[in-house]
Amino acid sequence: MEFDINAFVKSLDMDHIAVALVSIGLIILILSYWGLWHMFKKMGMAGWKCLIPIYSTWIVFKIIWKGSVFWFQLSIGIMVNLLPASDIPYKTLIGIIGIAVDAVITLMLHYKLSRAFGHGIPFTLGLCICPPLFYMILGLGSSTFELSAPKKLRMTTITLKGQEYPIHNFDHINKLMRSDKKAAAVVELSKITGMTYEESVEILDKWYLYYY
Repeated sequence: MEFDINAFVKSLDMDHIAVALVSIGLIILILSYWGLWHMFKKMGMAGWKCLIPIYSTWIVFKIIWKGSVFWFQLSIGIMVNLLPASDIPYKTLIGIIGIAVDAVITLMLHYKLSRAFGHGIPFTLGLCICPPLFYMILGLGSSTFELSAPKKLRMTTITLKGQEYPIHNFDHINKLMRSDKKAAAVVELSKITGMTYEESVEILDKWYLYYY
C-alpha cells in the first residue's frame, strides 16, 4: 500500500500536537531550572537566583571566571543585535566576528563550569549541546563543586597572625560570601580565629575569599 503523506498530515490533530509540544517544552524548562536551582546551591548561592535572567548568568561568570567577561560578552551581544542588516562588507564582518567571539566565550564558560564540578571536555560538549539535561546532572547528580583558588593561592592551610588553620575551615565562610552574607562571614571568621570583628572585616575586604 502506498503511503500518502498528504493524507497523513491532514489526519493529524494540529491542536493536540501543539498542546503536546508546549507541554514537553514546559517540562524541559521546569527540569532545567530544577537542576540549575540545585547547581546554584552546590556553588554556595541561593537557588532562587538562577531564576533571574542576566543576573544568574553574571553570578556564574563571577564565581567560576570573571564578572568583567560577562559584561564584555553582553556588550558584544548588544552590538551584534543592534548592527543594522547591510550589504556593506565590513558590517557583515563585524557581525560574524561578534558572533564568533560570543560563541567562544560561551564555550569557555561551559568548560570552566564543567571543570569546576570535576568534569572534562566531553561534559563541556554536553553542556553546549543540551544544557537542560547537563544542568540536571550537575545539580541533581553526585557532582560536587570543586572550584579551587588560583594556583598561587592553592594551599592546605591558611596563616593568620602567625597561626595556621586548615583551609577547609573556611569553606562555610566562602559560601556565606558568595551568598552576599558578609556580616555572617565576619562573625564566622571571628569564631575560627579569635580575631576581633574589625580585624575580620579588614581581612575579608582584602582577602581572596571573594574569589575562592
